[in-house]
Amino acid sequence: MKGLKAYGIIPFMPDLQDNIKIITALAIQEDLGTGDITSDLTIDPKQKSKGKIIAKEDGVVSGLAVVEYILNNYTSLTYKFKKHDGDKVVDKEVVVHLSGSTIEILSYERTMLNFLQHLSGIATATSKFVEKAEPFGCKILDTRKTLPGLRKLEKKAVVDGGGMNHRMGLHDAVLIKENHIRAAGSISSAIKKICVSPRFIDLKKKKGFFILVETETLKEVEEACQSTSFNVSVSTRMKNPFFFFKSIKR
Repeated sequence: MKGLKAYGIIPFMPDLQDNIKIITALAIQEDLGTGDITSDLTIDPKQKSKGKIIAKEDGVVSGLAVVEYILNNYTSLTYKFKKHDGDKVVDKEVVVHLSGSTIEILSYERTMLNFLQHLSGIATATSKFVEKAEPFGCKILDTRKTLPGLRKLEKKAVVDGGGMNHRMGLHDAVLIKENHIRAAGSISSAIKKICVSPRFIDLKKKKGFFILVETETLKEVEEACQSTSFNVSVSTRMKNPFFFFKSIKR
């Protein structure tokens, strides 16, 4: 398996390349299957062509790590990237130059474009939120609301767009939500159960570890802040801006 260059792997996702290997294999199998029948029947196998991947609108690029993996491991095409993941791009700007087998270009173009369009869309949308939030000193974080199998790539796209990753999954951070509060009886009860758990000793050793509580009222904000001396962060789902900013001030 050929490696990737500087187009995607980020320190906190050391296994991203393995994820790319798995997801591209599935994508290519479902699209190419046993072969591109139309191209095989209409195009000379020796025919060579040149191609370009061009932006259709202004945005931020993400997904070139996947494109590069496909080119390196499934084709004999030569290529040159004009952009890197995280770069801004304008309408009609060339992102990638391709050359080689015409059949290979046509057989793999859709899979490469599907990843590139989807992930660049996430990066572009994220960059717009980041730009809006910057004057207020706020950071844009992602969620777990991702497509199955694409979480790492979608979270990488958020980073490419200037955002920040929150937890990767249920296994690497504590986030007390409404259902946990109801099941435990209260916010303070939920936090207490966490803090007296033997697992909490190991969790506290993780760099930057904290307990995050999702609240809906000012009363819940106060309860969360007073429940323990440990580092507790509060996020709010308040619809009223006045109470939202009031809770931030507290």
